[in-house]
Amino acid sequence: MAQVKHYEIKIGSISFIRADVTPITWGWRGGWLLPTWVPKTLIGLKATRNKQPPTQDLDFRQYQRSKDFRAMIFCHFRVSIDAQTHAIQHFEEIDALHDPGWTPPFDTSAVKSAEVLQWFDKDTPGRTDRRSQRP
Repeated sequence: MAQVKHYEIKIGSISFIRADVTPITWGWRGGWLLPTWVPKTLIGLKATRNKQPPTQDLDFRQYQRSKDFRAMIFCHFRVSIDAQTHAIQHFEEIDALHDPGWTPPFDTSAVKSAEVLQWFDKDTPGRTDRRSQRP
């Protein structure tokens, strides 16, 4: 009789934007970057950043409710494998999720000169955008 090994596995991934993703703290420092969308993108990433997720003992379902991520996938499953042939004998999904996430509202307080930048660039959202869109 073949020996079967049983495993219970949890695997997941969380994508997020780190606070230090961009070297641009002051908008004017990105003025030399071309094309001009580059500094806007870097400032946008900084102003819509996420907190770094925990690295251990993470409850993915609970963390999903925080909405503090860009995308998340997770699967918890059981698998039984024949010890000799390594063939999968049984597979059972216990829990799974895939969440495309969302982009938080623009936070001008994250970029020191964002309020000044608004005077020159009407496409830069203001501080009130984040306050009015909080869940």
